[in-house]
Amino acid sequence: MEFTFISAFLMNVPILLASYLVNLALTGALLYRKPDLQRAAVFAIPYILFVAIPATWLFIQDMGGYFGAFILETYLEVTGWALAMKHSYRVRWGSAFATAALTVFLYGTFQELTGFFLTGNYDLTIPGDLAAYMTGECIGVLVPAIFVVWFIIRSRLFEEYAGFLSEDSGGKTGKILLFLIPAARNLAVEISNEHMVLNNSNPMVSILILLLIYGVFNYMFRCKMQDRKLEEQKLNLSQQKLYIQNLESVQKEVRLFRHDFKNMMAGASLQARDGNLTAVQEFISEVTGDFEQQVGRQIFQISQIGNIRLTELKGLLILKMTELQKKEIPFRLEVPFPFEHPGIPERELCRAAG
Repeated sequence: MEFTFISAFLMNVPILLASYLVNLALTGALLYRKPDLQRAAVFAIPYILFVAIPATWLFIQDMGGYFGAFILETYLEVTGWALAMKHSYRVRWGSAFATAALTVFLYGTFQELTGFFLTGNYDLTIPGDLAAYMTGECIGVLVPAIFVVWFIIRSRLFEEYAGFLSEDSGGKTGKILLFLIPAARNLAVEISNEHMVLNNSNPMVSILILLLIYGVFNYMFRCKMQDRKLEEQKLNLSQQKLYIQNLESVQKEVRLFRHDFKNMMAGASLQARDGNLTAVQEFISEVTGDFEQQVGRQIFQISQIGNIRLTELKGLLILKMTELQKKEIPFRLEVPFPFEHPGIPERELCRAAG
């Protein structure tokens, strides 16, 4: 069987479609959000054409075994998926390219797992080898992909990944490193495979690199978690101080109101004896208004802020309320029910609120 450009192109289409679906699932797990399915479906065809045409040409020219061609194909996939992800998930360009590089690296690792069951390269001119190759590339990759998606969601790695992407300063270095991961894997395979066996793959090297990367980033994430816990503890202390200050302020207002209330009650009792009901009604209205103005609003706001169970958001709102009180700007906060499970990561919510 001799390949033409058309036949090789048609062979690449289902492989790239499987790649697109796996990248879509991995990205959804990492970002923990659903894509715009209509946009994702529309961009599937441009993605396949963008990657398949140059990859097919390299295959026909028998250049697929060269390291440079391998790198080119890899980053064509990264670029194509970053463009599709930018419009399907509406993320920033830096996050799009970093996540695309990570998902392409994972997909490439899934592809190489079939190498554990091979003793040599496929001969794609033989129908049996071609069928086995297409089965592994289109169906075999789905099993590890499903497991990895489950693992990301089950271990809530998406929370740490979201924090990693949201870092504006230190996160840039991490994104660049993520972008270089596919090249590092290809280089490691090139060095270990002197004769480029198993179709430019080395499953053991890819697995080791995957474990190494997971260990490094897991360590980085754990360090950030420790720093975040320390920040939360400091924030809790500041919240408690502000909370105590508010309670002391309420207590002071209650004392003042109690003193004024006694004096006003003395006058109201005399008016009641004289039968001046209008004055008594005015007194009741005045007392109610004074209580609401001096004490009632503060008690209401304290009870409302207590319904917010998110530490960072509660601290942010307390700081804003304190500033508003200092500037004597009227405000009203209503949280009638406990709020502890937002639909987005807490840091993104605080960024939107702040």
